[in-house]
Amino acid sequence: MKERIIIIGASFAGLSCAKKIAQLRKNIEIILVDSEEEHYYVPNGLNWLYRNQIDDLNQVTMTSFLGCHNSNIKLMDNTKVTAINSSDKTITIRKNKATSLMSYDYLICAQGSRTESFYIKGTKSEKVITTKTFKDSQKAKALLDQHEKVIVVGAGPIGLDIAYSLSLKGKEVQLIEASDQIDFKQTDKDMLPPVLEAMSSSNISLHLGQRVESVEEIDDGIIVSTRQGQSYYAQVMILAVNFRPNSSLLKGVVALNPDQTVIVNENLQTTDPFIFAIGDLIALEMSHFNQNYYMPLINVAIRSGERLAYYLAGIESPKLQTTRVLGAFQFGYYRASLGLTQEEAELYQDVVSYRYSSKLSIHQEHSIWLKLVVSKETGQLLGAQLLSQQNILLLANQLAQAMNQGMTDQTLAFQDFLFSMGNDEIPIHFHYAVQALYEKRMGLCK
Repeated sequence: MKERIIIIGASFAGLSCAKKIAQLRKNIEIILVDSEEEHYYVPNGLNWLYRNQIDDLNQVTMTSFLGCHNSNIKLMDNTKVTAINSSDKTITIRKNKATSLMSYDYLICAQGSRTESFYIKGTKSEKVITTKTFKDSQKAKALLDQHEKVIVVGAGPIGLDIAYSLSLKGKEVQLIEASDQIDFKQTDKDMLPPVLEAMSSSNISLHLGQRVESVEEIDDGIIVSTRQGQSYYAQVMILAVNFRPNSSLLKGVVALNPDQTVIVNENLQTTDPFIFAIGDLIALEMSHFNQNYYMPLINVAIRSGERLAYYLAGIESPKLQTTRVLGAFQFGYYRASLGLTQEEAELYQDVVSYRYSSKLSIHQEHSIWLKLVVSKETGQLLGAQLLSQQNILLLANQLAQAMNQGMTDQTLAFQDFLFSMGNDEIPIHFHYAVQALYEKRMGLCK
C-alpha cells in the first residue's frame, strides 16, 4: 500500500506542501482535507475588489499562484476534521453530517489562523465582520454595499489596507487604534508623516490611543465603546486585529506554546513524531535573533510547506527563519518593512539608525524615504523601512536577503548595483542611504 499523508488545511501552506511532496515522491497518497468549499480564496481579497483590480471575489485564487493538479493528490473540501486520534493514527472527519475515520502514516496540520479578539465584548454581532475567508468577505461585501458608515478596529497592516480600500469607495471610515500610532509593530514614527498627511485628506477619521472594549447593537447600527470612555457610532464594524493560530484541534494532542502556536522542531515536527505543523500554526525564529516570532504571512506558509516536503522526501534543507517582510500600497504610497523597528531593536542591543529622504530624480516630483537600523558594534543590518510613491517593494526582497546573510552596512555600502538613470534610480538612493549610515556609525561625519 502507498504511504498516506493527510494534510488538514488546503490554503497556501497545505497546497504548497502537497504540491511539493507529489513532485518529490511518486509512490505516495496525499489527501488534502479542508472545511471550506472555497479553500482557494486569497485572504482579504476584498481589497483587490474595492481597488478595481478584480471584478469578482472568485478571481482571487491561490491556485492561480500555486497550482495543484496531480493525480497523487486527493482533495476533500467542505469536510471538517473533528478530532485527531494520535494513539491509532486516525482522524475523525464529518462531511454532509456523516462521520467517519481516516488513517494516516503522517499528519500535517495547516489549519491557518483566524481573526478574533478575546477582550472586546459583543464581537459575535452580525454587524461585526472580518474579511479573511471567502464566506467572511462575501458577508462583509453584502453589508458594506448597504451601508456608508464603517468602523475599522486595528490600524495595523490589515486595518490600514481595508480602511484605504473603503475610502476609495467613498465610505465614511473611523479607524480606531489602541496604540498611539498606526502600524506600530512594523513602522517607526519618523517614517509615518507622509502617510498620515495623505490619510488626513481622505474620508478617514483616525482615533489613536483608544482601546475598544465593547460593541453594542442598536436599531440602525452599533455603538463601539473604548476603555478611555469614548463612544463611536457606525452601521458596520470590521475587526482587523491580529490573527491567532487555529490550533484548538491540537490541544491535548501535541504541545502548544502559551500563545497557542504549535511547538515544532527545525523539521516542523511536533511532540508527536507522526504529526507536523506548518503555516500560521507556528512561530519562526527571527533572523539572527535567538527568539521566535509569530507572523502569519503567506511567504511563511509557502516556505514552511515546501520545507516540510523536502524533509519528508529525505532532502536536507536549511532551518527556516523569518525576517518579517511586509509590503503594501496605501494612501498613494508603497510601504515596506522588514526585520526590527528601531524601537524593537533597542530592546536587545545598542543600535544606529539613519533616515534618508530625497527626490527620486530631477525628472520626478516623487520622493523616497529609507530607514535602516544596524547593530552599533558590528554594523549588521537589523531592520529597514521603505516608503515612496514609486514601487520600491522589490528593494525589500533584496534587503531581506542581506539580513538573512548577516550583511553589514559597510558591505552593503560597497555592494555592486545597476545604475539606470531615468529608469530605475532606487538602487543609487539605497547606495547613498547605506553609505551615510555607515559613515554615521563610524563617526566619519557629523
